[in-house]
Amino acid sequence: MGDPKLKAELRQIGIEQQGVQSNPDTGTPWAQGLCQVVHVSYEEFLVTLQTVGGTSQQFLRTPVPLTFPGAGARHFLGAMPEVGDYCICSWIPQDSSGVGGKTGTRIPVINAWMPKGTWTGRDWVPTQDFAPDEHDSGIPREELKTKGIFGRTRHKLRHMQPGNIVASSAQGSDVVLDESVLLTNRRGNEIRLRDQDQAFVSRSLQQFHAMAGTRIYGGMVQRDATLLSQAIVSDGLLWDGLKQFSQDGKPLYTGHLLEGSDLFSEGLPENLEYPKGKLLPARILARPTKNGELGKPEFQRISPNLDPYCFLQQGLFIDDKGFVLSNSQIPFDAGSTYGGKRFYRIAQLNQADPTIHNGANDTNVNSFTEYRIEVTHSSDGTLPVTEQTDGFDADRLPDSTPDSTKGKSQDAPGKPYIQWVLGTVVGNDPFSEAGLQQYGLPLSPIIFRSNGAQAGLETAVGKDLGEQAATLFSLQPFSTHQEPNTFWSVKKNGQFRAFVSGDSTENSIELATTGNVLAQAGGTLTLRANRGVHIQTQEGDRVTNTAVQLHAQNGAVSLYGGGKLKGPDADLNPERQPGLQLGGDGVEVQSSDFVKVTAASAVTVNSPNSVDVSGNQYLRLSGGQKAALIAEEVSVHASGKLYQTISGPLHNDPSNGALRETVFATSSTGVIDHYSIPQVGDRLEEINVGSHQTSIQVGNLTFQTQQGNATLKAGTNQVTLDSNSGLSANVQTGDILLQTTGSGTLSANGNIRVNSESGSVVVRGSSAVYLSSTGGKVGGIVSGADIDPLTGLPLQTLGLGSPKHLLSAT
Repeated sequence: MGDPKLKAELRQIGIEQQGVQSNPDTGTPWAQGLCQVVHVSYEEFLVTLQTVGGTSQQFLRTPVPLTFPGAGARHFLGAMPEVGDYCICSWIPQDSSGVGGKTGTRIPVINAWMPKGTWTGRDWVPTQDFAPDEHDSGIPREELKTKGIFGRTRHKLRHMQPGNIVASSAQGSDVVLDESVLLTNRRGNEIRLRDQDQAFVSRSLQQFHAMAGTRIYGGMVQRDATLLSQAIVSDGLLWDGLKQFSQDGKPLYTGHLLEGSDLFSEGLPENLEYPKGKLLPARILARPTKNGELGKPEFQRISPNLDPYCFLQQGLFIDDKGFVLSNSQIPFDAGSTYGGKRFYRIAQLNQADPTIHNGANDTNVNSFTEYRIEVTHSSDGTLPVTEQTDGFDADRLPDSTPDSTKGKSQDAPGKPYIQWVLGTVVGNDPFSEAGLQQYGLPLSPIIFRSNGAQAGLETAVGKDLGEQAATLFSLQPFSTHQEPNTFWSVKKNGQFRAFVSGDSTENSIELATTGNVLAQAGGTLTLRANRGVHIQTQEGDRVTNTAVQLHAQNGAVSLYGGGKLKGPDADLNPERQPGLQLGGDGVEVQSSDFVKVTAASAVTVNSPNSVDVSGNQYLRLSGGQKAALIAEEVSVHASGKLYQTISGPLHNDPSNGALRETVFATSSTGVIDHYSIPQVGDRLEEINVGSHQTSIQVGNLTFQTQQGNATLKAGTNQVTLDSNSGLSANVQTGDILLQTTGSGTLSANGNIRVNSESGSVVVRGSSAVYLSSTGGKVGGIVSGADIDPLTGLPLQTLGLGSPKHLLSAT
């Protein structure tokens, strides 16, 4: 200030060397000051500043435009200040100033920002302009009045070392560039490029990746697609009406609908155009209700793809009158809201409680977790819009409004054809009738029901936790037929469920291995097939040569064929087409207990060589009505004993003839029936009541024994032919009659005796009776009836003849 020329210039513009009063607003040059932000107009980029230092007095200055390190028409780099921040300002003339004259009013320009030291942030020390007891605090009205004047700040600032770059928001998000890269929010969720081990680290509660045709959900199971914002749904009150306050100055938002009336007591009036539950978007898109029907837009016709009344109806959010539908397990007004974001996390208290809880609201229960990948078949290349990126799932909306006559919605064009889930499988289709019934609910896989295979997913609410699906792979096949999805799933209890779709005329599963395949079931192994089970092998085991083996160590094996075999292997006779066919170079059936073959009509065993049926202990062949054994030669061998039992008569009708018939259909003249007992033994035939008849048309009947006798007995009468003693006939009852139409001869090498113990012996011949003897003695029987040749009298009168031998001419 020692330069006289400079002093003259300063004096000319009103600034003295001693006692200078710096007043930037009235023209103090080269002035800079410290200001505090007391108000922020963030939409206009304007702030209100209070001068703190560098001016003759403290005063408020508004408006002050914000300045940034870099900004233009299409680029921006900067930060929005908040109330309580300090900045360094300089002043520039607001109007043109004359040369050598006084200038007009000057306006502040923000040059830089002055933060607090790091130690206040690291030690969490709050700073404020006044002590709490120096003004009214804790009262909202007073705090609102003194906002920006009496500030209380708890500082947050990351420590920086030389060369670091740090960007921090007042709400708590940070970007730190040191040797690593760190992006983190106020709750510790972070993305880190770590220098130490060159790792990419991501940490968060939830992860939602939306890509072209692909979505990835990770973390807690969160379902937000049905959560409409409550701000666009009317609550039935007219919030923008002319009357907002009662006569005593109280707001009317606490009113209640009077019972039996349409009036509200001390509350907002009823919104007649937009009743409760009706969609209420921005006014340019809104449609009032007129005469119970949905009206037209107030301003202009809206394109259907922009009209919320159209696309929300396609998504089954609203009906055709604009009212919100509650057809989902997660209604539109459910969920939690934080910072404008609504979310619903699936949780279940216990298996006995079928209610699904919002885990974001209930701190007493944990939410289910999942890692889900959904892939569509193709993509049109547009940026995906999902419920997690923009708050509304626009990519999967159906193309048209659901047909109420069919009761279901069309599948959305963006519906995934592949789903892969780990964790808890929860329904994630909010745009179809079937999907809405399962949206937000744990699911359970089902393959078989009581009426057969009906594969699909059903709700697991109310079931044991072990019934819930823990994994899922699902694929919607590309086919003109409406077939179920191909899917496989593992339940939380460890059980596996799978269904493979496809054309029924082609192979749905093809599996090939170069090695062995081993499968074991701890319980029952059941195979079902609508069109047959085929097992084909090329060669057998290298040791046993076994190609196909069915072995049940402690259980039974049952084979059943309910149809008729068709094709080249079938019998031409339709009655002989088998339902079960066993074939091979050699077929062996073994049983440690018994073998039973049962057929409704016939059992046929065919073999070009031989059929061998054996039982070590017991063998039984039975026919309910008939049994036939046909062969060129039939052999029956019983090593112990042979039983034959015939019960009848046939059909219980005696007129059906004999119970057993043996027919030799042959023209042979030799021996055709040979009965032999080569060893020692007897033969016994017993008939209680009946007759035994042997009839020969031409031929001989011979009964022969080499040693012993042959006995013929009827009652007490008996005829015995003994190999040693000869023939003996003993007739106790009745007579003996020997009669022939030819000649009769009674011949013996020894004596022949005819004896009657109590009667007579009559020898009669129609022409003569000759008694002769070839022995040396000559004589005969002289009868008393003979005539004495001398006297001419009978010898009886002379006392001669044999009185006990009578000869009769008759």
